[in-house]
Amino acid sequence: MLRSKKALRASLALAVASIALAVPSQAATGQAANAQGKPGASEEYNLSIYNRTHDNIGTYPCVAHEWNFPNWPIASIASNCNRRVWLHRNIDKSDSPMCVPPADQAWVTDIPEAFQHPAILEVGKAAWC
Repeated sequence: MLRSKKALRASLALAVASIALAVPSQAATGQAANAQGKPGASEEYNLSIYNRTHDNIGTYPCVAHEWNFPNWPIASIASNCNRRVWLHRNIDKSDSPMCVPPADQAWVTDIPEAFQHPAILEVGKAAWC
């Protein structure tokens, strides 16, 4: 009987190891937190910001959230979020923000100078601007 318990444990351990190898990790499926430690979303649905030399300076998930003082300057935005994205100039949101509408694949390259150094980058509701 003792030998069968050991055999059972060994086969269970092998089965668990096989399942762990077959199931992709959170990082592989894009579910990991982004560089700023916020909840992740699928990599195929995200928002990326770029500087003037087209370097990616930040990637954000398409979940309703506010990020204070994102990397600057933001010269362009690539978005495939089904949510609107706001750039607020003031931390208290007392300004008229710039809105990037939801899109399957949007590339906004003409970010006005006034919004290239936002205090808040906000992913908002799944609605139009």
